[in-house]
Amino acid sequence: MRTTFVLTAVMALLGCGIADQEADGPAHITRQASVLLPTPSGSEPVTAYQGEQLPPAPVLTWDQTSYVAHEWGTFTSVQSSAGETMQGLHHEEEPLPGFVHSRGLGVYSKLGEALPEAVTQKMETPVVFLYSPQPKTVSLTVDFPQGIISQYYPDCSAMQPKLYGADALADGSMTWTVDLHPNLLNVPAPYVDPADIWSPSRRVASTPLSYDDEYENFVFYRGVGRFTVPMTITSVSSDGTDTLTISNGSEQRIPAAFLIRVTSEGGAVHELGRLPANGKIQVVAPTRLDDMDTYLAKAEDRIANALRWSGLYGDEAVSMVKTWTHSYFHTPGLRVLYVLPDEWTNDLLPMRVRPAPTEIKRTLVGRIEVLTPAEEATVVALINDSHKGESTYKMPPELAVDRFAEAKVHRALQLITEPDLKAYAGHLLKMLGPVFLY
Repeated sequence: MRTTFVLTAVMALLGCGIADQEADGPAHITRQASVLLPTPSGSEPVTAYQGEQLPPAPVLTWDQTSYVAHEWGTFTSVQSSAGETMQGLHHEEEPLPGFVHSRGLGVYSKLGEALPEAVTQKMETPVVFLYSPQPKTVSLTVDFPQGIISQYYPDCSAMQPKLYGADALADGSMTWTVDLHPNLLNVPAPYVDPADIWSPSRRVASTPLSYDDEYENFVFYRGVGRFTVPMTITSVSSDGTDTLTISNGSEQRIPAAFLIRVTSEGGAVHELGRLPANGKIQVVAPTRLDDMDTYLAKAEDRIANALRWSGLYGDEAVSMVKTWTHSYFHTPGLRVLYVLPDEWTNDLLPMRVRPAPTEIKRTLVGRIEVLTPAEEATVVALINDSHKGESTYKMPPELAVDRFAEAKVHRALQLITEPDLKAYAGHLLKMLGPVFLY
């Protein structure tokens, strides 16, 4: 069932998978169909921000006697100051090694398989670690009901939709049939540089696996989707301060959440604690920043601690943090990171494993890039300055290097009312769109 919202926000300034089991209860992940904004309401009760730092988590390790499956992954979206999930998220932030398989999804079919719809969510780098004391052949299936799996390794044994057969970002599925090699000491996996994004996941003490002649320590996939989650962030900018209202519109408590701000001067991480079911908190975005080294140490330590509390082994938590250190902690911007309730994960990515492990643990982290009214006004001003006195279209340099530029220009188009400037912004959007990334 879809909920219809009313567009009221305009700026004044030009502004587990448990193996063999599906999640119980109502669906929590909603397919995004049209451009709709939630109506902001300052009259609704909001819980004041109460920061809650998690105590140190126990460092868990595999006991080397049980057959276990663990997964971590992250997905990214951009939300406007009105809490709308923006489109334009097909741009890649972290390139992958050349041996990774890809559907070749792009904006235009000449670049490969055409994207059938605009992307609002990037499923970035889920990895599945399998642990077994005995050799074993395992069938692993991941469904993506509101998206398509776009990149993967090792090669799959089945996929849906078929190549060149996607007419929507929906009904994705992939199956891997892999052999586990607990006694293999030297894994003949393809070389990657130690600094590559691929490398941290190889530092996990999981059981090596293979499909035909492709070897690795984990099953990897990425995807693109079009859906919303019941986590919305609205923001107000005033006198250099950004105030965020963070809403959890589900029946599940969010186990841990963090607010992060990064600039060229440094960064800050605020631990928001657990977000109550059907609750809201209001928080002022940090303006006092630590130097980069101090901030990075805090951010990495606190996120890794939350991942260990979620049930990941110690080396798995470290591998996730190290994989996303640049994207999470170095990329300038204001963002919220949060650990998904298990029910959301099972709705979003149902998983089946045969034979069934004695334990499955899945930890997904949602990442929301927050566009405040101040940043939205800056983007509108950049477009306006580029438009003045120009007879040709010129991409503002600040947007040309911004992975989220397309989402930001989409938001600017909602705010711009002057016809010539709106047309100019539309052409800039076309310049951003054809980038081939999958």
